Amino acid sequence: MPIPTTTLEGRLTDEPQRNQRNPNLVEFTIAEGTRYQDKQTGEWKDGPTLFARCKVWDATLGNNIMSTLRKGMDVVALADVRQSSWTDQQTGQKRSMVEFTVTNIGAGLRRATAQVMPNPKRNGGYDGGYHANPQQNSGQTFQGQPNPPVFQNPNNYGADNSQTLAPNDPWGAPPQPTQSVEPEF
Repeated sequence: MPIPTTTLEGRLTDEPQRNQRNPNLVEFTIAEGTRYQDKQTGEWKDGPTLFARCKVWDATLGNNIMSTLRKGMDVVALADVRQSSWTDQQTGQKRSMVEFTVTNIGAGLRRATAQVMPNPKRNGGYDGGYHANPQQNSGQTFQGQPNPPVFQNPNNYGADNSQTLAPNDPWGAPPQPTQSVEPEF
């Protein structure tokens, strides 16, 4: 039976956290809420809010989340949905919880802009999957420069952040008149 997949869209309730016992595991919560207009009063009201507890097991994705996403940011996440069940040792009652294993996530762009930078290539391919040493991701760009934060000025969405682009970054630099819009692979 295939694992159900869902899309979560909401805000991070807190800073993403790296698990103390397993440094490849990153955890965070997405608050996904709705608003509706009351037909009688015409006022907008808050509907129910789902607090989705999320886990990321992929080391590269976890490192990218830790260096990019912050509390309060709008995010859109693709996640596998699982239900875990157990018996509470103190009460003897059966318990269950829905868990979201995030396989991809990005900043929501409805109220913000973002600067995307590709991860450096390693060993002839893209870095992904489990790593015995999670510190392998040095947070450096292709030329060894530190990665700039995705949101340079969260209080001024849409500001011109072109001064923070990494040199020779084909995705970050605007195309030159003689240059193709797409970078060469």
